[in-house]
Amino acid sequence: RDAASYASPSRRTVETARALGLEPLQLDEFSEQDFGDWTGRRHDELAATGGEAYARFWSDPARGRPSGGESFEEQVARVRLGLSKIGTGAATLVVHSGTIRAALCIALDLTPQAALRFVIDPLSLTRIDRLATGWRVVSVNQRTI
Repeated sequence: RDAASYASPSRRTVETARALGLEPLQLDEFSEQDFGDWTGRRHDELAATGGEAYARFWSDPARGRPSGGESFEEQVARVRLGLSKIGTGAATLVVHSGTIRAALCIALDLTPQAALRFVIDPLSLTRIDRLATGWRVVSVNQRTI
């Protein structure tokens, strides 16, 4: 109950945090991956109209960067910075699936390619403890409903 709370500035994460009774500090570092010109477009539409750029992105989704966006590798670096801003003690983060994958990448010292293999469902719980010597992953994608 005394945990600090954080969210991305996205309306959906802030509203979810508030529905949980939290008043989160909003950190840009916890935003979802920036898909640039592809933001808000459906995968089937992009597959039909995205051409070589879309195919190239999916051939290496960890390093690929949508036009005007960022790669997952860049998101991992950004999330690492955000995690460094959290003080000691318990913290609750209400964030996006990509942000959780990035945190798992950091905690488990995975390659970004490997971290993209995690399934993170909406409204699921992932618990990562920060220890004096590193990280401990307690649960991933635990269904809360």
